[in-house]
Amino acid sequence: MEEKKDYLVSVKAPFTLKEFEVLNIAADDIKHEYWIMHMYLITLNENQVAELKAHENVKYVEEDKEVSTPEEGRDE
Repeated sequence: MEEKKDYLVSVKAPFTLKEFEVLNIAADDIKHEYWIMHMYLITLNENQVAELKAHENVKYVEEDKEVSTPEEGRDE
C-alpha cells in the first residue's frame, strides 16, 4: 500500500465531495476544511498530490509540517 501523508491544499473555490471523488479522494481522507482560506487538510498519496497540483482549481499543495518561530531575543 502506498504511503500517505497530510497535505494542505489551497483552492480557488471550494470543492464538492463529488469533485474529490473524481480525484479518488475519500471523504474520510479530508481531515479539515478551512472555509475562510479555501483550504483543506487532506491525507494523500503521491499520485493524488500530482493530480491535485495539475488541477485548474488548485492554487498549491504543501506537505503539512510542524513549524516554529525563534524564541524572542535569539537569532536562529
